[in-house]
Amino acid sequence: GEFDRMRRDMARLQDAMTRGFFREGGPRMFPLVNITQDKNNLYVRAELPGVKAPDLDVSVKDNSICISGTRELPVENDSVSYHRRERNGGSFSRSIELPSAFDREQVDANFENGVLSIVLPLAEETKPKQITVKAG
Repeated sequence: GEFDRMRRDMARLQDAMTRGFFREGGPRMFPLVNITQDKNNLYVRAELPGVKAPDLDVSVKDNSICISGTRELPVENDSVSYHRRERNGGSFSRSIELPSAFDREQVDANFENGVLSIVLPLAEETKPKQITVKAG
């Protein structure tokens, strides 16, 4: 019994290490994000399935945004053996440098259906400014 438990634990550890070094399709990041911009705002949308809003923390510093939190997955009993394990639980943190300066005081975040949507108004100095051309 004890030897079998140790063997399962070692197999899980080896699987976790292998996933860390040899990931299909390149490195996996969590959460996955899309960043878009229009003339007034930057938009960050992050997919966070299985995360609850109270378990999220969003912070901004300089031209970066950090999304961190915890995702709890159901605990399997010791007799379960995985055929494939691609979903991870636990703590996560992702810091992303943004392409433009933004107004840190006006950032708005909304979490709905597992998607975190953040609106970052562009700083006035980064917005396009229309220049009037005077004749003669």
